[in-house]
Amino acid sequence: MSLQYYKLEHKKSKQAFIFSIFIIFFFFSIRLLTNTTEYLDSYGIGDSYGYLLASDWINSGKYFIPNKNPISAIELTRRPPIYPLFISLLGGHNHVYFILFIQSLIGIVSFYLIILYYEKLKGNAPSLLLVCAILTPSYIIFMQIIMSEILIIPLIIIIALFCLRGITNYRYLIIQLIVSILPLIRPIFFPFTILNIFITLFFLKGTKGYLKILSVIPFFVTMGYMKYNEYRTGYYHFTSIENINLLQYNLKSFKEFELGNVSGDNWTDSILLESKKYTTYSEQNKYISNICRTEIKKNLTKYTIFHIACCFKAIVDPSRYDVFLFFKKEVPSHSGVVKAFNEKGFFYSISKSLGWLLTDTINSPSKGFLIANIYIIVAFVFQIGKLFFISYFLIIFYKAKKFNWNYPTIFTICFIGFNFLITGPVASPRYLIPIDFYIFCATALGFEFWINRKKAPNI
Repeated sequence: MSLQYYKLEHKKSKQAFIFSIFIIFFFFSIRLLTNTTEYLDSYGIGDSYGYLLASDWINSGKYFIPNKNPISAIELTRRPPIYPLFISLLGGHNHVYFILFIQSLIGIVSFYLIILYYEKLKGNAPSLLLVCAILTPSYIIFMQIIMSEILIIPLIIIIALFCLRGITNYRYLIIQLIVSILPLIRPIFFPFTILNIFITLFFLKGTKGYLKILSVIPFFVTMGYMKYNEYRTGYYHFTSIENINLLQYNLKSFKEFELGNVSGDNWTDSILLESKKYTTYSEQNKYISNICRTEIKKNLTKYTIFHIACCFKAIVDPSRYDVFLFFKKEVPSHSGVVKAFNEKGFFYSISKSLGWLLTDTINSPSKGFLIANIYIIVAFVFQIGKLFFISYFLIIFYKAKKFNWNYPTIFTICFIGFNFLITGPVASPRYLIPIDFYIFCATALGFEFWINRKKAPNI
C-alpha cells in the first residue's frame, strides 16, 4: 500500500491543516477555562452521562451481566460497547479532560483526512473547509464532549478516500470491517448493514464472488450483538434507543405536528403509561414496537412526507442548543426550529428562528450571551447559504457527467442519503456529523466553481 497517496501535497493544504490544530485546541481551551465537565457530561448532554455510565459498568463487569429489569435493561443496552470501552481505557469519569485531549488529537487526524480528501477532489481552497467547520458548531463542539461521533468521523473519511482512490480487494475488506464496527460505536448505523449487502451485490463489479460474500459480515455482527442483547435482557434488539427514538421523538413530533403540542404529548404519555402494565422489558418493548409500527403504517404517506421534510431542518440548524450548553449558558426558554416548523412549515421556521436569534442577541444579558448569539446567527446564515453552493457543485458535476455509477459512487450516495434520512423528526445536526465532511467539501468546491466559474475537475 503506497503511503504517498495519503500525504498532503500542496502548501495551502499543509497550512490549513496547521491552522486546524489551533482551531481544535482553541475549543479545547474553552472547555478547560469554562470548567464545564460536570455541566456538559452529567447534566447538559444526557448521552454523555450515558456513555460514562456504560464505561463504569464495563469496568465493574455489570455491563456483561444479564438484567431483565425494565429500567436496568434500558441502560444496559442503550450504548453499544466500543465507545464506552474507549473512554473506560482512558480513565472514565475521573479523567474526562484527558479523554477530551485524546479526542482532540483524533479530531486533528480527522481534519488531516478531510483536507486530504478535498485535495484529491482537486480543491484549491482548503481554508474554506475550516470556515465550514467553524460555522458548523456541532461538528467542532462534539469533539469536546463525551460523544461517540469522534470515533465515527475518521472511519467514514477512510471509506471515502478508499472509494475515491478505487476499490481493491484489500480496501473492500477494510470497508466491510469498518461497516461492521460502526453500529457498535453508534447504534443508528445497524440498518445500514442490510443496505450494504444490496449495494455490494448489485454494484460491486470485477471481483471474485467470495469477496461479495464478505458484505454479510457487518450484518452477522449486528445480528450477533442483537442475540447477545436478547441473552442480557430477554428481548431481541440492537439497542433500547430504537423504541425510545421511535416513540418519544419521531412519533411524538409527528403527533405534535398532527394534533398540536399538548395532544401529542398526551398521546405519547398514554402509550408509555400503558406499557408499564407489562412487567418484563421484553413485553414492554414488544407493546411499544407494535403500537409505533401500526401507527406509522396507518399514516404511512403522511408520516413519510413529515419525516423527510424534518430532515431538511437538520441541514440548516445552527446547533443553538449545543452552543449554549458548551459555553455553559442557559438555553433561552422559547421553542426553536421544531415548534416553528410544526406550526407553519420549513420556510416559516427559518424566518421565525432568525427572528428569535436577533431578539436574543439584542436582549443578551451578558457578553457571553452576546458572543454566543452572534456566533449562532453567523452559523445560521452560513447553514442557509451553503445550500446554494452545494447545489451549484452538484449541478456542475452532473452537467460535466463526472458521476460514474459504480460501487464507490453508489456506496457514497447511499451512505449520505442514509445519514440524511435518519435525522428524521429529531432533526439534530449531530446526526449529520458523520457526513459533515462531504458537506464541507461540496460547499467549498461549489464556492470555488461559482467564484471562478470553473468546470468540474477530472478526479
